[in-house]
Amino acid sequence: LLPKSVVLFFVTYLSVSGLKIVKSTFITPLLEQKLSILIISYSYTYVKMDALQNSSCEGSEMLVTKSNECEPTNYRNESHMVKVFEVLQSLREDEVFCEIKLQMDDGKIVFGHKIVLVSASQYFREFFTNLNESNKYIFNIKKLDSTALQIMVDYIYTGEIKIAEQNVQVLLPASNLLQLKFVKVACVQFLQKQLSPVKCLGIRSFAALHNCLELLSSSEEYIKTHFLEMVKYDEFLSLSPEEVIKLISYNYLVIPFEEKVFECVINWVKHDLSCRYDSLPRLMEHVRLPLVSLEYITKEVAEEPLLKNNPKCKDYINEALNFHKLKTRQIITIPQTTRSTPRLSGHKVVLVLCFSSTMKKYCINWYDPETNVWQTPLKINKRYSPCALALLKEHFVVVLGDECGSRSVEVLDLSSKLYRWISMVDMLVSRECLGVGVIDNCLYAVGGSDDISILNNAEVFDVSTQEWRMISNMSTMRSDMGVGVLNNLLYVVGGYDGTSALKSVEYYDPNIDTWTSISEMSIRRFGLGVGVLNGGLYAIGGHNGHKYQRSVETYQPSANVWSPIADMHSQRFNPGVFTINGLLYVLGGSHEFSYLDSLEIYNPKTSTWSIETLSRDVGEIFDGIVCVRINDEFPTKFSIDEVLCDIKLKTDDGTVLCAHKVVLVSASPYFRAMFTCFSESNKDVVDIKYIDSTVLLLLLDFIYTGKITISNKNIEVLLPASNFLQLEFVREACVKFLQKQLHASNCLGIRAFANLHNCMELVSSSEAYINKKFLRVIQGDEFLSLTSDELIRLISSNNLDVPYEERVFECVINWVKHELSCRYDSLPRLMEHVRLPLVSLEYILKEVVEEPLLKNIKDYINEALDFHKLKTQQVLIIPQTIRSTPRLSGYKVILMLCLSNKTLMCDIKWYDPKTYAWKITFEVDECHRPIGLVTVISQFLFSLGSFYVPDSRSVEMLDLFSHSPCWMPMPDMLVCRFNLGVGVLNNCIYVVGGSNKRGSLNSAEVFDIHIKEWRMISNMSTERSTLSVGVLNNLIYAVGGYSGSETLKSVECYDPNHDTWTSVAEMSVGRFGCSIGVLNDVMYVVGGNTGSGNLKSVETYTPSTGVWSSIADMHLRRFNPGVFAINDLLYVIGGNRGSTCSLEIYHPDTNSWEIETLPKTVVN
Repeated sequence: LLPKSVVLFFVTYLSVSGLKIVKSTFITPLLEQKLSILIISYSYTYVKMDALQNSSCEGSEMLVTKSNECEPTNYRNESHMVKVFEVLQSLREDEVFCEIKLQMDDGKIVFGHKIVLVSASQYFREFFTNLNESNKYIFNIKKLDSTALQIMVDYIYTGEIKIAEQNVQVLLPASNLLQLKFVKVACVQFLQKQLSPVKCLGIRSFAALHNCLELLSSSEEYIKTHFLEMVKYDEFLSLSPEEVIKLISYNYLVIPFEEKVFECVINWVKHDLSCRYDSLPRLMEHVRLPLVSLEYITKEVAEEPLLKNNPKCKDYINEALNFHKLKTRQIITIPQTTRSTPRLSGHKVVLVLCFSSTMKKYCINWYDPETNVWQTPLKINKRYSPCALALLKEHFVVVLGDECGSRSVEVLDLSSKLYRWISMVDMLVSRECLGVGVIDNCLYAVGGSDDISILNNAEVFDVSTQEWRMISNMSTMRSDMGVGVLNNLLYVVGGYDGTSALKSVEYYDPNIDTWTSISEMSIRRFGLGVGVLNGGLYAIGGHNGHKYQRSVETYQPSANVWSPIADMHSQRFNPGVFTINGLLYVLGGSHEFSYLDSLEIYNPKTSTWSIETLSRDVGEIFDGIVCVRINDEFPTKFSIDEVLCDIKLKTDDGTVLCAHKVVLVSASPYFRAMFTCFSESNKDVVDIKYIDSTVLLLLLDFIYTGKITISNKNIEVLLPASNFLQLEFVREACVKFLQKQLHASNCLGIRAFANLHNCMELVSSSEAYINKKFLRVIQGDEFLSLTSDELIRLISSNNLDVPYEERVFECVINWVKHELSCRYDSLPRLMEHVRLPLVSLEYILKEVVEEPLLKNIKDYINEALDFHKLKTQQVLIIPQTIRSTPRLSGYKVILMLCLSNKTLMCDIKWYDPKTYAWKITFEVDECHRPIGLVTVISQFLFSLGSFYVPDSRSVEMLDLFSHSPCWMPMPDMLVCRFNLGVGVLNNCIYVVGGSNKRGSLNSAEVFDIHIKEWRMISNMSTERSTLSVGVLNNLIYAVGGYSGSETLKSVECYDPNHDTWTSVAEMSVGRFGCSIGVLNDVMYVVGGNTGSGNLKSVETYTPSTGVWSSIADMHLRRFNPGVFAINDLLYVIGGNRGSTCSLEIYHPDTNSWEIETLPKTVVN
């Protein structure tokens, strides 16, 4: 009945749609009827399309295909697929053209068309194209409920599905298996709507069982934000211990206080006490008790009966109590553990500093930009106005200075309920109107002003060391500037230099300690705010010296250009600026003499400002910083990205951990080699030998997050595992952890552990600790359990810190006696490494000789006795052996020769720069006041000449290691010298210049301690007396002095290898009676006299550049002071002409001097 063209059109249309209608060799009446309906339907569509095409050409009655006036037009039937699938569903229901049967485990059969199933499901595509089933008629579908399969096939044909509580638990796994994403998403959305405190734990378990990460993420988020409601229901009480541990371990648990976690754990245990009591220590490990208030710990936790008799739980209570003790001292440097780390459950809010005119106090308020709500915490008040606010480690608020230019710094811990300000280390410089920034948890204080002037200096506070130190100065003096941190650089913008507002900008790079100037702003600004948003720096408001500003400009580092943006609604001076959620907020500030109670918000997408009026109850707004609100009701939001793992790591215990090759390869050279070079490169599962599954999981977490928790429980497996996987950061963290753990009771074990795993830096630090704490180490059981070889290695150390060698001898005897029968044969080998010649003669005779164990070991005793005989004869040429060589164990102290005004004689005192202590360590005869004083081999003290005998050539020596020290005469110098210079190089004493009755000298001589002889060396080019001598780079420098007619500023150096003097650059001024110190390959010339007065100036000489440079002056003028360098500091002590009673210390990092007064007992 249909025209041929219509039939051809219909067949063509269906063919283009990818449908094959006829596959059987006959057509049933029923099929003929259905095809007729289908054909008529499409014939009607065709006619309608034809009519539409014809009507599109004005006045044309011809078909489109015959028209020459209109272009061909394509049309799409939007209902086509719907109608086709309605017919196909009808055919399936009638079992027409169904070439497959899907048979379930329960025997039920679902019919379908292979092409339809393949087009909708990746599972069926693989099932029918890749597997043996491709040519079968009946297919068995395993592990799928027949009802669920029927619903799924119906959905494939109709695009509709009904999800209910009764079927969702079978539909979600079925959609997962058949890879029907729409159904899976619909099931997830349905279950997400079902989330409630009663059901959330069950839904989470269901999501985890079926690896549904989006549902797992949303259910875990719900659990964290509704924790307090959820723990009231039976689902929580029926959890396993492992599930409770996972729950309370969440870092983002939303709870008002940690007490709630403790209470829920106790309730869970009591619900089934007999079965759950043993799990209590494991649970308490994850309760963050240090964050619980001290009052609650003492009243509730410590009194809980379940904890009282549990030693491990008591350890956690003690840890919390110790944490609170430490918190009252150094709040920021408390050792950080998981239990002492606040949960990150609060969303970002703004901490705002305000002034209350009614209370006359500066107080802290919370402002939530999302809700526009203000809230005032209790008792966070300050009487004075801080100059600046900063945030460290996410929850420490730091205030610096006050309106009077104080150096004070205080900190507030937001993670504590007991909000209170705690004093920190003061800044080095008093600052008012300063700038503040934070980079890598280091706090920078920049510029500002003091009582005298505007400042260009800056300093930084290192949280780890709890110390301030000066950094390089800015190029310009600035106060009231803006500061911003961008790309780890500290930008200082505008400000006031004392005469005018500034438009200059510079930034500081902490890596190279330098300031660099960049493009200037378009106008001058001080009292401006600075914000950072989307990689740009914003300079906001301020004052240009004539009027307040509402203008704003932005700086892009890549272009080094400032560009103006839309003006604010109000002019603002010193506003608070912060960014949240891609918006720039400008808070408060002042205009003329009033404070603004409004907030402006800049949207960079539209380049527009909106303004909001704030609550007048909060007072005058000064500043604000963005922080995470902790210990309150604010919820947190987070998401977990779904990713596909392409590698499985199998450990020895059978545990399999999933990961991504590309991530592992990027983090670990071990995995890089495994997946690129070895046979494992094409495997999906690889065996990881020698690493525990728990440790591997920790390290994988680190690779993905960059975070790891190290404890005493896991350190012994973490370090070798990080070594094995070549994770350098974790390895270094383990080393630092163990270095902090070093103690007399464990240092030997840590050294053995470090040796076992070839961790040389840990070996070095543990050996240094053992050497330093030797006397305490030998008192523990670890020492007595050493092997003989280990003991020999210990006592052989040249750096063993012992006051007397007698202690080494005693520890050897004690070790042998601990297991005498097994250890006696080792005694000769041990005594070989005891330095008996250094033991006092009295002790040798009374203790060593009389020791029963040594009756048959006489050689070492006789050697020591012979050494003491020789020592009374020719002290410097005793044959040197290892046993007669003093240990280099003592840290450096200063030996001072002090003159008594009563006797006009000198005695010896020690000065310890670490403790600032003075003491006399041994009785020694007084000596005449020498002209020169030097030490050789850190043991022999030489005094040269006499202040009271101008023509003296005398030399005396004192052995500092002797038990009965006394001054002993040595060979006289060859030339009588007064006001000489002296230095030591390669254990030879060089005496240079000086004067005699005829005048100043240019001669020099050297004393070789090995042959005990003086010999002359080449003469200097200039006669010099009252000169200074320095030793640097194996050269002897003769500096300044007096020639007999003038004060000298010339300098020359002597090279012992060539016996020649060479002139070098002159000093800036002539000096005699100056002193020299050498620090970090730089020579410092200190004080002296120009001929017209004493000096407090200092200049330095750097041989590599051959240039003299001036540095900061000392506080006092000094003539002939003592100068020495220890621990990278330069000490200048005493001198005469009024400066003898003080000590000055130079800090090269800050180019500054500090001064200390000496005790009256040593001022002479």
